[in-house]
Amino acid sequence: MKDILKGYWTELSSRVLSSKKRLLKFFGIAIVPIIYAITCILGFWNPINNIGKAPVAIMNEDATVWIYKKTGDNFSDFNIGVLKDKDGNSLNTKNTTSREEAIEKATINGKIHTNTGDYKFNEEQISDLNIWTLFKDYLTPKHSDKKDEENTFSSPELKEGLALTNIHYISDKKEIEKQWKGKKYYLDLKIHEGTLEYLIYKIGTLIHIHPGLTPTPKVKMDVWTTYERNFIFGYYMKSMYEYRSSIIFGLIDKLFDNEAAKNIKDELQKEINNQNQGISTKGWKDDLILKIVKYIYSSSKEELSLINFDQQGSKNGVYGIGLGEFFICIGLFVGTFMQTFIYDRGKRSHNLSSTKWYITKSMLMFTTGIVQVTFLVIALSLTGYSAIGSAAMFSLWLWLLYIDLIFVITIQSLWYLFTDEMISKFVVVIYLVINIAAGSGTFPNFMQFDFFNAISYLSEFRYSIHAIGSIVYGIGEYGFNSYDSLYILQEAGYLAIFGVIMFALGLYSSSKRNKQIRFGSYKGKKVLKAFEELNMQSEVNEFKLEKQRHYNWNKMSQSYYPEVILKVKEIYPSEKQFKWFEKQEKGIILKPNESDQETISRNDTKEV
Repeated sequence: MKDILKGYWTELSSRVLSSKKRLLKFFGIAIVPIIYAITCILGFWNPINNIGKAPVAIMNEDATVWIYKKTGDNFSDFNIGVLKDKDGNSLNTKNTTSREEAIEKATINGKIHTNTGDYKFNEEQISDLNIWTLFKDYLTPKHSDKKDEENTFSSPELKEGLALTNIHYISDKKEIEKQWKGKKYYLDLKIHEGTLEYLIYKIGTLIHIHPGLTPTPKVKMDVWTTYERNFIFGYYMKSMYEYRSSIIFGLIDKLFDNEAAKNIKDELQKEINNQNQGISTKGWKDDLILKIVKYIYSSSKEELSLINFDQQGSKNGVYGIGLGEFFICIGLFVGTFMQTFIYDRGKRSHNLSSTKWYITKSMLMFTTGIVQVTFLVIALSLTGYSAIGSAAMFSLWLWLLYIDLIFVITIQSLWYLFTDEMISKFVVVIYLVINIAAGSGTFPNFMQFDFFNAISYLSEFRYSIHAIGSIVYGIGEYGFNSYDSLYILQEAGYLAIFGVIMFALGLYSSSKRNKQIRFGSYKGKKVLKAFEELNMQSEVNEFKLEKQRHYNWNKMSQSYYPEVILKVKEIYPSEKQFKWFEKQEKGIILKPNESDQETISRNDTKEV
């Protein structure tokens, strides 16, 4: 036991406690689990509570129609319909300028003509109504002084803990055409022209049936969402279909008097919550509730269906494909990072400039990356990923080659950033953690804390995964198309910015590393001191400029100066050991094989 403790102390004192540099490395390694675990825990703390932050668009193409409405507490007293002229055309604010004009056009033989029948009336029973009003009654605007198109709205809770808080209203037809099934919103609800007229017709004829009526054409609302923005979010988007009950609630408010509407909605909510238990019909109100519940929850195959629900990407909506986008990026990044363990920063072509030397290293790493990507895509096709189709698989291969190039540029620039490559690798690990926690690989960034949403723009995974989603759920479903291609090019542009910045940083760092290779240090003051110590006066005169902080690095004749390198290391040791450790007697270090010698050589300036 005594020998074990003595051996342990020898390892600890030499590998950890012998110098300030080794202590810093030890603490750096010690906090890696903290950085990874705490960052990811906070990044994925409770994202489901923020699902309502998803950008949602209500796109209204419907007109404001003139309606006749007679309300009352008795079932037989209630009538409603959209005004029509003698030719059967619906009257709205586009083809009429006032209520009086609408009444005049819709009055036939002293009765008001509607799509649900002809009724005796008075002017107070005629009003205009837009379906957006039904939605708006249940929404809370963020700003009271802004127009609806410029505002943001919030819904009440659709289910426990779930409310939409980022709803946008669009009524301009050109903007609707631009945004429908686009890249900006996670959920689109399109209200087609004639939607409110059809709703009123169905409600009116549920209550009263007039023989000889011409049926109002069936118009449904369209709800569209996609797996493309974020796979996991796509699954939760299905629950947004429950929002259709709020549409009916808003309609009831407009159809009935306040007290009657309140009673009906209370009972309706109970039946919706317990719809599997059935409904007992006890009177006209219960009969209406039964019909409305069936109306809301009827399937798309039934006559009373209200909303078409379309979710892009459902064909490939399996976890292996969806979450695979994230794991692919992790695999490529780690694969590129691992190259820094088998390759080195050594300069083998001595006459190359720092820029050319750096580019040759980049080319070597990207050559390896091409092989990695190709093997990865082949393996993916064997695991079932080929279900996305040949066009998407080919696009995926090309895209992965591109992002691998960006990863090579990024990791190499960070690898060359510091003199000690282990510190550089530590920085790469931190950047990997940022990408994992804030790169949109699991939940979309708006569902995370604001901090992670902010730093997500610094994550290369964000743009890489967005484009992969467009390939899998766009090209994979519709084939090659300009819309997805332009989006992928947009994400490629964002990544190109990273590439340019990182390549410039890499060239700057490679200039320093090249000076270290040639002279032992990138600091001119240290190199000048070494020249002076070695009595190399001609080199001193050649190297030194009148301005003390500037030196003639590129005018030095030799590709490198071995004696100067040794002198710099002698005068300015990179690892200065503690005095108590220097006094200790040290034995020869025995290594199992050459790989251990290589590891020690790469990580230690002094072998201890």
